[in-house]
Amino acid sequence: TKAAEMGVNVLDFNPWFKILKSTSKYPLFPTTGVHWTDYGAWLAADSATRYLADKTGFKMPRLVLKRLEITDQPRHNDDDINKTMNLTWDAPHASLAYPEYRVVSDSGQKKPSALFIGDSFFWGWYDQGIIDSLFSNREFWYYDKEVFPECFTAPKFTREVNLREAVERQNMVILFHVGAGGGNPGSGFIDRAYIEFDTTPANKLREI
Repeated sequence: TKAAEMGVNVLDFNPWFKILKSTSKYPLFPTTGVHWTDYGAWLAADSATRYLADKTGFKMPRLVLKRLEITDQPRHNDDDINKTMNLTWDAPHASLAYPEYRVVSDSGQKKPSALFIGDSFFWGWYDQGIIDSLFSNREFWYYDKEVFPECFTAPKFTREVNLREAVERQNMVILFHVGAGGGNPGSGFIDRAYIEFDTTPANKLREI
């Protein structure tokens, strides 16, 4: 409700994935991993790019598929469960698709800046280079607690960051949250932003 009051547009991948799952030739989630496959992450990024362009007016770069490499050997995090189970034999899994894509953008079009707040599904875009392809920065608040890319070199937490300044320097704020991660979208960020930006006397959250 607070998100709606703040004018937040919501792209919910759940119904989209349910439809796509029944028609996709290749797995969107690996049987030996806990996140999207590279293929599933790429499809989600393609849909999100079109959605963002439609809602914001930005001429977003486009991720144009060049080819799919099909392999029986999981890559990246597609077998992270399998690696931790200490099995004598690897668990069976379906063939997986790995997209090779090119980025197409209008000449001179500046990529938008964005602040991502969310869970570990973000890394599926980050590791594939999708974040660098679509956005001009890499700001990510993991569960609205740890600040990346700063945390790659030294601990930094969102409580140390000026929220208003961090939001106002962005073209977009994107809550990247998958339901399986538990909690609520933004992991408390919406409440913090509501307190910061809604200055009306009726804002009871500020009193709390």
